[in-house]
Amino acid sequence: MNLHDSGNCPSGLKSVPGLAGRTESYGDLLALCDGFTGCNDVTTASVVGLVSRAISCLSPCLTDLSVRVLILLIEHVYDVRAWRSGRLMVWPGNRRLAELTGRNERSIRRALCLLEANHWIVRRYSASNRRSDGNAGIDLRPVAARLHELRQAADFLEQKIESAREQAKAERDDLVTMNVSEEVTKESGVVDNSVPLKSYKLNPGSTNLVQGR
Repeated sequence: MNLHDSGNCPSGLKSVPGLAGRTESYGDLLALCDGFTGCNDVTTASVVGLVSRAISCLSPCLTDLSVRVLILLIEHVYDVRAWRSGRLMVWPGNRRLAELTGRNERSIRRALCLLEANHWIVRRYSASNRRSDGNAGIDLRPVAARLHELRQAADFLEQKIESAREQAKAERDDLVTMNVSEEVTKESGVVDNSVPLKSYKLNPGSTNLVQGR
């Protein structure tokens, strides 16, 4: 199963002592994190912009809430140096995220599960199953590791928008040309003979009109 295209938290989550249930691709997700060593010329605002524009193209199954939660998590990266160093752990709790989104904690847990299943975050827990102890928290390195995918998706969407603009402009130009042509024809008094006109004549000795051939 391709978790990047999954519409829900996958069933059959593996149970790990002291940790939340994980998907079968959890190992691949950790490898994605471990392979990230930092990125330059990145700011929190630019990452938020990319996620807002392009994440639905890469993960169309994500709900509006899950995207909103991801953006809130990214906004907790206050130091731009964190993107360069790869130290991208943030610590907002479910209650805080619920307050910020106006939803309940159960909905937040589902949103986080969906984000992790689609390889955008890693929920890291302590042995006591808490995200606020020690090295626990929410790891945003998957987002940073996939910035190139987000950029490619954003470029693709921009090209589609530009293509649609050009097509709409061409259609408007064609319509204007047609209207101008009609106005010129009316002003010149030239009759369009492209469609044959019917002629009628008076039948001698009768008041009936007979269509001429």
